[in-house]
Amino acid sequence: AIDAATRADLAAGLAERAEVLAAVTADLFGPRLLVSEGIVPVEALAGHGTTLRSAWFDEEAPPLTVAGADVVVDAGGAFRVVADATDVPGGDGHAFLARSISTRVLPRARPSLGLRDHRAYTRALRSVLARAAPAGQASPRIVVVTGPPDEPGFVENAYVATQLGYNLAESGDVVVRGGR
Repeated sequence: AIDAATRADLAAGLAERAEVLAAVTADLFGPRLLVSEGIVPVEALAGHGTTLRSAWFDEEAPPLTVAGADVVVDAGGAFRVVADATDVPGGDGHAFLARSISTRVLPRARPSLGLRDHRAYTRALRSVLARAAPAGQASPRIVVVTGPPDEPGFVENAYVATQLGYNLAESGDVVVRGGR
């Protein structure tokens, strides 16, 4: 188990990392100072394919709604981030499911394991996603898009949709017409 002070330090570091990722995203969609100063090679942006294609046009940077990190403990006991994920709540479904099972199976061990209720997180995520909707949308329709049931992330995405109270849709089910 991770003690409260270590958990707080880790959370603060991850929050700071998310702020940096949001600033990088805003820069790549805006002034591109990171590119012009050679910090981010132009080839990285140009060769990224469809994901960053809109960064070449005069569009407002999309808000960074979700940031996550895969964290490990190295041989010396220090935390290290080995991967970042942005705007994809990867791992959330597995974390929700594991926490749900752990609190049911080990209800008295919850405080000693440092498990927190995830309802505050899901409320905050729903709020952030609703604010990301186009202006004037009083009740935006938000769905969790997933692959087919045989895809590895399907169960996780289905559980996230359930926890957030959103519909689950496969990519083939989503149609955009007239910007809607």
